[in-house]
Amino acid sequence: MSLMVEYLWLIMDGVWAALMSLNIVPMVVVAGLIGLFQSKPAHFAVKALICLGLAILIDALWPLTFGGDMVVPAITQLEVQIQMMMLCGLGYLILKGMVRVRRAIALTPSQNTAKPESTKSD
Repeated sequence: MSLMVEYLWLIMDGVWAALMSLNIVPMVVVAGLIGLFQSKPAHFAVKALICLGLAILIDALWPLTFGGDMVVPAITQLEVQIQMMMLCGLGYLILKGMVRVRRAIALTPSQNTAKPESTKSD
């Protein structure tokens, strides 16, 4: 029983560490841009995985801009796996939200459209 409690504490500690060190900025930017310029509002799971790959690449390569070393995430760690699941879910939600934003923008009337003239005859 004590091993089970210790295992659950380790999982809770991994989840807490994943939440504290989660960097959502690259995912928000990448998913927002892909969601804004996507051609069809479909295949959100595949697009979320593409956004996840690009966000991880940005996170890994960002230290190179300041002269540091590339930071490659350790896929075997629980913290990294939880972060990837959360980022993939966040990317999915952002892509779905951007479809709603695009539909709302498409429904708003444009200022440049001419008003129809009435056909009243005197």
